[in-house]
Amino acid sequence: TAVYQALLQIDPRHVNARLALAGIAIAEKRLPDARKEVDAALKAMPNNLQARYTSALIDFQEKKTERARDTLATVLKAAPDYLPALLLGGSIEFTLGNLQTAEAHLNKVVKATPDNLYAARLMAATQLRLGRLDDAERTLAPALKAASQDPGVLVIAGEIALAKKDFAKASSYFEQAAKRSPDSAAIRTELGIARLAEGDSRAMADLQAAAG
Repeated sequence: TAVYQALLQIDPRHVNARLALAGIAIAEKRLPDARKEVDAALKAMPNNLQARYTSALIDFQEKKTERARDTLATVLKAAPDYLPALLLGGSIEFTLGNLQTAEAHLNKVVKATPDNLYAARLMAATQLRLGRLDDAERTLAPALKAASQDPGVLVIAGEIALAKKDFAKASSYFEQAAKRSPDSAAIRTELGIARLAEGDSRAMADLQAAAG
């Protein structure tokens, strides 16, 4: 941060320095600071695609989902194969419930970067919502093999098993996820539901813990 700020003292219109500072601020959850840098970058270079992408990313993290989609549309129109924009687009469309559009974006990302856990998770979750359980299971399988301890991957695997009414497998996945994210009420709730369906007496304790 200090180096980029020093660079901006020399050249206040240095767009890459502004975007680097915005990236650092996003990573540190300082979204107002990130917005300030992106706005300055766009003022200096209004058509810079990286700046517009970063602006859409900030909008999405601020829960301004429709504005994020509109901002990102200009990026995807100019650079339809830009993977970070496709991944963000998939996230936005998933959030808005436009599942087929989300899958189209995410499919390109998964094909280009098959080891991207977030993309695989989100695509599997999209297919799960579309009711295509076998597709979701196939999509998630490589991620589950490569990152069997990742709570997000385990949760999606548990949700697929739950939808298939394989309650024992669902409980196993949610139990592993809960061990890795013990403070997650959402995961504890999923575990309670799976155990309840299985007839496991620990279900109420899980649901009470989630409520707490």
